[in-house]
Amino acid sequence: MSKIPKKPENTRWNDGQWQAIYEQGNNILVSASAGSGKTSVLVERTIQKVLNDEEEASVDELLILTFTENAAKEMKQRLRDKLKEAYYKDPTNKHLRKQLSKLGTAQISTFHSFCNAVIKKYFYIIDAEANFKIADDVELTLIQDEVLESLFDDLYEEENDAFLRLVKRFTSETNDQALKKVVLDLYTKARTAPFKDTWFDSITAFYDVNETLDSWGLFKYVKEEMIELIQEAKYNFKKAKEIAELDEYTDAYKDVYEDDVHLATTIEDKVNTSFNELVTFFNNGGLSYEKLNYPRGKDKELINKHLKEIINKYRKEGKDLLGKIKNQFCAFKEQTHIKFLHHNKEILTDLIGLVKQFETRLDQAKKDRNLLDFADLEELTLEILYTENGDNEATRYYRDRFKEIMIDEYQDTNKMQETIISIISNRNVFMVGDVKQSIYSFRNAEPSIFQDKFMTYQDESNENGTLINLNMNYRSRGTVLEYINAIYSQLMDLQVGEAKYDDLAKLNCGATDYPLVSHPTIELSILEKNSINDELDEDDLEQVEIEAHYIARKIKALVNEGVEVYDRKLEKMRPIRYRDIVILSRSYSSQEAFDEIFREYDLPFLSSDLKGYFDSIEVMTVISLLKVIDNPLQDIPLVAILRSPMFNIDERELASIRALAKRDYFYDNITEYIKSGDNKELVEKLRTFKIKLNEWREFIKNEPISELLFDVYQSTNYYDFVTGLYGGKQRQANLDLLYDRARQFEDITSNSLYKFIHLIDVIRDQNKDLSVARTVSENEDFIQYMSIHKSKGLEFPVVFIANLGKGYNYRDEAGDYLIDKDFGVALKYFDLERRVKYDTLYQLLLKNKKRNSLLSEELRLLYVALTRAKEQLYLVGSVKDIEKTTDKWLSVSTSNELLMPLSERKDLNYLDLIGKTMVRRGDFRAKVANSDLDLPESPIRLNFPGTIKFISNLSTDYEKQMEQKETIQNNDVYFDMFEQAFRFNYEHDQKTTHFAKQSITDIKKRKNSATYAYELQKNTIYRKPNFMEQENKSAVDRGTAIHLFMQHLPFKENMNLSYLEEIKLKLIEKEFLLKEQVELVDLDKVFHFTKTKEYMEICQAKKVMRELPFTTLAPAHEVYKDWKEDDTKILIQGVMDLVVEFDDKVYLIDYKSNKVKDLKQELPEIKNEYTLQMDYYVAALKDLYPTKKVEAYLYLIEANQFVSM
Repeated sequence: MSKIPKKPENTRWNDGQWQAIYEQGNNILVSASAGSGKTSVLVERTIQKVLNDEEEASVDELLILTFTENAAKEMKQRLRDKLKEAYYKDPTNKHLRKQLSKLGTAQISTFHSFCNAVIKKYFYIIDAEANFKIADDVELTLIQDEVLESLFDDLYEEENDAFLRLVKRFTSETNDQALKKVVLDLYTKARTAPFKDTWFDSITAFYDVNETLDSWGLFKYVKEEMIELIQEAKYNFKKAKEIAELDEYTDAYKDVYEDDVHLATTIEDKVNTSFNELVTFFNNGGLSYEKLNYPRGKDKELINKHLKEIINKYRKEGKDLLGKIKNQFCAFKEQTHIKFLHHNKEILTDLIGLVKQFETRLDQAKKDRNLLDFADLEELTLEILYTENGDNEATRYYRDRFKEIMIDEYQDTNKMQETIISIISNRNVFMVGDVKQSIYSFRNAEPSIFQDKFMTYQDESNENGTLINLNMNYRSRGTVLEYINAIYSQLMDLQVGEAKYDDLAKLNCGATDYPLVSHPTIELSILEKNSINDELDEDDLEQVEIEAHYIARKIKALVNEGVEVYDRKLEKMRPIRYRDIVILSRSYSSQEAFDEIFREYDLPFLSSDLKGYFDSIEVMTVISLLKVIDNPLQDIPLVAILRSPMFNIDERELASIRALAKRDYFYDNITEYIKSGDNKELVEKLRTFKIKLNEWREFIKNEPISELLFDVYQSTNYYDFVTGLYGGKQRQANLDLLYDRARQFEDITSNSLYKFIHLIDVIRDQNKDLSVARTVSENEDFIQYMSIHKSKGLEFPVVFIANLGKGYNYRDEAGDYLIDKDFGVALKYFDLERRVKYDTLYQLLLKNKKRNSLLSEELRLLYVALTRAKEQLYLVGSVKDIEKTTDKWLSVSTSNELLMPLSERKDLNYLDLIGKTMVRRGDFRAKVANSDLDLPESPIRLNFPGTIKFISNLSTDYEKQMEQKETIQNNDVYFDMFEQAFRFNYEHDQKTTHFAKQSITDIKKRKNSATYAYELQKNTIYRKPNFMEQENKSAVDRGTAIHLFMQHLPFKENMNLSYLEEIKLKLIEKEFLLKEQVELVDLDKVFHFTKTKEYMEICQAKKVMRELPFTTLAPAHEVYKDWKEDDTKILIQGVMDLVVEFDDKVYLIDYKSNKVKDLKQELPEIKNEYTLQMDYYVAALKDLYPTKKVEAYLYLIEANQFVSM
């Protein structure tokens, strides 16, 4: 251990933080729980490294990696503030001054930004380009789709055998999208491995098997899965027995318990001996059970029905677990499973070959466009840094440059990133994170990397690194932390959660500044859906809608009652504001329901990242129209458009169209109705629709999609219409975003409407929905709604966690294939002759592995949600029947261990997990109404703060408040107000139509034009004939080339043509000018300029300034002839070609490349054209040089003449 300075008594840092700031000499892992001040520690450690006299490290000798760009910016700003503070105390310290100047270029960034810098510096090592761009998700999706389409077309055409086998295996009769998805999924997963080819080889080897399954490398894991199922079954049988013993009329299960356990043990023995024997055992009826002999006759009425249901439930779960072994794992004999493995290895080999072909083409497509994606950044960085001997130019540079590598949010690191860090590090990595907050597996985060180091560094005798634990929480009230500890000490361990929740992990309260409060700070509310629907007289409100109503009323009560929260800036309690409140949910699927219901309660609502862009009604409507323009024979989008405000055809009219002529396609029905329909108004609507549709279909043949959208928005008035809807500004922003995406699409590929629509479908299928355009500031007083993922790193005084009863999303376990970074690719076996698919042992293994990973990540996700709360925490969940739900929870109360049994922690929603932990709360049973369960209580009792509420009806207080609202009697008052508002005349109207800043070019145009319209609208521009455009272009190009050449012309005596030729070649070599541009420069004209007396005089000047920008102010009436308001100043800006300073005067020279036929005749017109421009130049120079004479000249290059102005 390194020498750590003694901690002063008055320091703000606790012991763990102090060690984390000063520990040296090895790799350091800081396990920093939520709210423990890890960012402050990271900043302070950096500062101390810079200030330490012994080290005196420079900020550019530290590599600091953060998870997000915002975190990197915040880190830099904190460091800047700290360095400034230190510098102000010691302004003579040159080292500190240097650090402030270096901070802007210090490597404090995300991992991808660091990789970007590596590639730009050492691109030549791998023969790459340095001037690449980063592709966004939509752009990348489009390119991938095009490459796949092209690849598949070529393989179909050449009738490639391997490809056709894959087509038969994965595609349907109608399309090959399924195979494309497999290719993309496997390609994406392979890129998370440090070395793709090695990974491909290893996952193929997973299929290697000889004569028996015991020779298959993964079979031991399959057996472990079966043993775990057996152990869970035994646990369920044991629970059934314990409950059966509570009542003499339900103890019938005791008689068969031993038989059930013996059966499970027999299966376990066969799992460990012979797979074929196990299959035979099941096939011979080995899985059979004795019936339960409950009392009959008059004693039947004495049976406790609740106890009986629970006994049956536990026994059924045990039987189902053993049945899973029979029906899934042992559905086929050993040799059949071996056949499956051999067959699927061939399929996987073909699939990997296809992925490699796709990768080759995709890499070329990105190279042609000069694009990289984020995965490319990591791959190319590894390619630059990795060598077999571990040493090359780039590796040496980074090892020597960085005295320490600091990684924030280390629990979210992946293997690729870990490999890169290991190459450039030298036992000098400082890692900060919390494995309990690892929630980004969908971004390939691997918490096992953190956990492996945690377990290794825990051993103080290890030489690999030092472990420092930070579990003092400075964010939340002690009651919030007690609540979290009580829950997680029962739920989390290495099996579920992938982290121990022991004394090192428990949260300790460090926030001592909170005043005492009387109101409860934690509340668990369990809503009974059926009863509440009856109370609200609703047909069938969804659970999320019920919760939204409940939470809205709760928030109303908090605000109206003036509940207070502590403001650390003010250092006192203050009334709660809407912005203090956040509603967290596992996903954004509920945001629309909350938005609509909160409107009913007049509650300001803001979603932090609205993901339902393509589900917003205005975007859906326009996309439906695009589909109809592309192909009118699509009934659903066609009817949607007709029903929309664009054409206003209602349901009755649509029904009458269908009833008149029952054609196959609705479009044909429209045509028929126009001919013979009896509703003239409807006929006219349909005729208008068809005319407009035909116009659009012709329009898109020659015009870009963005222009089509613009025409749709304007000609249908739909863009203006959405403004009048609720959230109109937001809706217009969404339509603008669709237009922008169309423009982006046009820049990347051909103007194909079909491809654009297909791209949108692909984006939706891949769950890459765009964020809804942001239209409000997050600093406004809104209740925030966000996903738990989005909330990570944030904190709020009041947190509501909704949708607790919603089940986890385990769709990743479904499908024909499963992909895992460690266990490879598991495929179903597909019998081509019968067209039947079968589960394989490999797939069952990965399915269970993914289920376990899901349970762990969801438990960590809940932890993140709970730890966002500073003061008040409200947990809200819904159930159909409270009594049945609580009975299920109470049945676990007999456990004598603090950590609940594994089987009880495999629930697939948060509410059941939390509810089961609540059973050990002292007053839980008293809270449960109408339960006649008399289960023995566990000796373990936990101190849960807060309250539990079982809600079967919502309070009617809000309705009473609404009834008491004053009814508006006289609407005329409001009409007068509206009329005044619409007739308002702004007294400074000219300032809205005249620009506050003008360039010299703008002013010249205005002066030389007969009229000038101050319009912001787009004017129609008619294209000139080609020969005129070419002539004009040549003149402009020539003028530009001459100005660029003159800008680089040196002022030296004895200039000659050969030297000018050398200048020309250097300008081409240094890429200041293109060869084509230089050819437009007449060097004879330039040479003539160098022989003028003015040029000779400039050679002796004190200072020569080229392309000098300037700004000045001028009265508005001088700039605008029609100006009638007050004498406002207008900002004038321009660039002077050449300014030459002498001791007593200043030359202003402006180069002009005008063609001059007769100088004497044309000179007055030339001077008049440029007088205004030169006057502004001269005025600006007189302000700059008040004591010197300013002489202004035009130099007419074509005439070889200086003209005094």
